[in-house]
Order: sequence, then structure tokens, then C-alpha cells
Amino acid sequence: MEHDEPIKTESVLSKVKEYLQVRFDLIRLEVVDSTSQLLSILITFLFLVVVVSFFLFFISYATANYISTAVGIRYVGYFVVAGVYFVIAIVFLLIQNKAIRTPIMNRLIKMILKDFKPS
Repeated sequence: MEHDEPIKTESVLSKVKEYLQVRFDLIRLEVVDSTSQLLSILITFLFLVVVVSFFLFFISYATANYISTAVGIRYVGYFVVAGVYFVIAIVFLLIQNKAIRTPIMNRLIKMILKDFKPS
């Protein structure tokens, strides 16, 4: 009987070590999955920001030139376009926490913790 006790203990210890290794691997894979998803979303978002920025730049330039030509004073169109962007910036500053920052933070938290189950 005494001889069986070390074998059972070793068996239990080996099972615990195996369980811990599997658990560690699972956590590592979950972190890699969450990180890769977050990174792919970030890269896509940055690409869209660049494309939209170019679009807005050229549309703004064309609009400013059109307004300047229509009014007959060269710089008026640029001031009008700049004023529109200034108003948009003020609106974004006023609503940034409620309409922009909080939803983005909530979405990132949900994405990172999608499979999290508290013990």
C-alpha cells in the first residue's frame, strides 16, 4: 500500500502539470487571437482614415476653388471651407465623450473580453 502512494502522487502531479500547460497554451492563444483581431481592425481603420483624408482634401480644395470662382474673390472660398471644418471640429469636441470615445472603448472591451468567463 505504501508503494502505491508515490505512484498516485506522481500521477496526480503529472496531470496537474499537463493541465496547467494546456491552460497556459489556451490563454496564450486567446491573447494572440484578440491581439490579431485588434491589430487587423486598427490597420483597416488607419487605411480608411488615409483614404477618407485624401478624399476630403481634394473635395475641400475643389469646393474652395468653386466658391472662390463663384464669388470672384480668390481667398473667400478657402475661408468658407475652413469655417465649415472649424464648426465640425467644435461639434466633435462637444460630443466626443458621449458619441465617440465611450462607444469605441466599449467595443474594444467587448472584443478583447468576448470569451472571458470569470471564475
